Amino acid sequence: MRSGTSWRQLEALHRMGNLQAGVRGPTASETAESFFQLFDNCPVGLYCLDFKSGYFVNANQAFSRLADCSLSELKALRFSQLVAPEDVERVVDYFRRRSHGDPTLPRTYEMLLVSRRGEHRVALHDADIVQFADVIMGAVRDITSEKLLLEPMLQAHKSDGLSFLAGGMANEFNNLLAVISGYAELLLVRCGGSADFAGPVQAIIEAGKRASMHINVLLSLARQGAHALEQIE
Repeated sequence: MRSGTSWRQLEALHRMGNLQAGVRGPTASETAESFFQLFDNCPVGLYCLDFKSGYFVNANQAFSRLADCSLSELKALRFSQLVAPEDVERVVDYFRRRSHGDPTLPRTYEMLLVSRRGEHRVALHDADIVQFADVIMGAVRDITSEKLLLEPMLQAHKSDGLSFLAGGMANEFNNLLAVISGYAELLLVRCGGSADFAGPVQAIIEAGKRASMHINVLLSLARQGAHALEQIE
């Protein structure tokens, strides 16, 4: 972890923090050592990118495991090469907006990472651009397991929502059909048995009955099988 540009850039970051806090001399060196130990052993994936090129200059062990890459392999990659194709444009746009200080940009956001072995993982991403050191520092937390645990619950909520919607629509259509069928039956009485009118009006009434049967099926689904379903020919 202490080789090349990556070490110098991280050291510059830490020294800046020490200067701001009024820490100098041997204490700064000791705390720098602690800083790098914390960086490397942090359970959250941490990385540094070159601000201009987008190539990795450093990463801790957690990020290397997430990417299935050694540090030397990571240094030959741009961050975008580990992002799923469908998320690349969005992530690049977020980096661009962050560099311009866009206040509407969310602090953290979900993205889909692809390891070098092709495994897709859902990650929570947070990145800051540190201008004085010419690096982008970011943190990535793998939330794939959490998403898998939540998925059944989300599907259940979606199912409940669809059932509620189907029930509401079915009731609305039932109300409309009641009006149509009622006026059709009234018209049938008033036509006085005339063959020219009775046939079409009777067809309206029969169509209303068939529509009502279909709506009852929707209501049964909305009520999660509260009523027995029968096959409709």
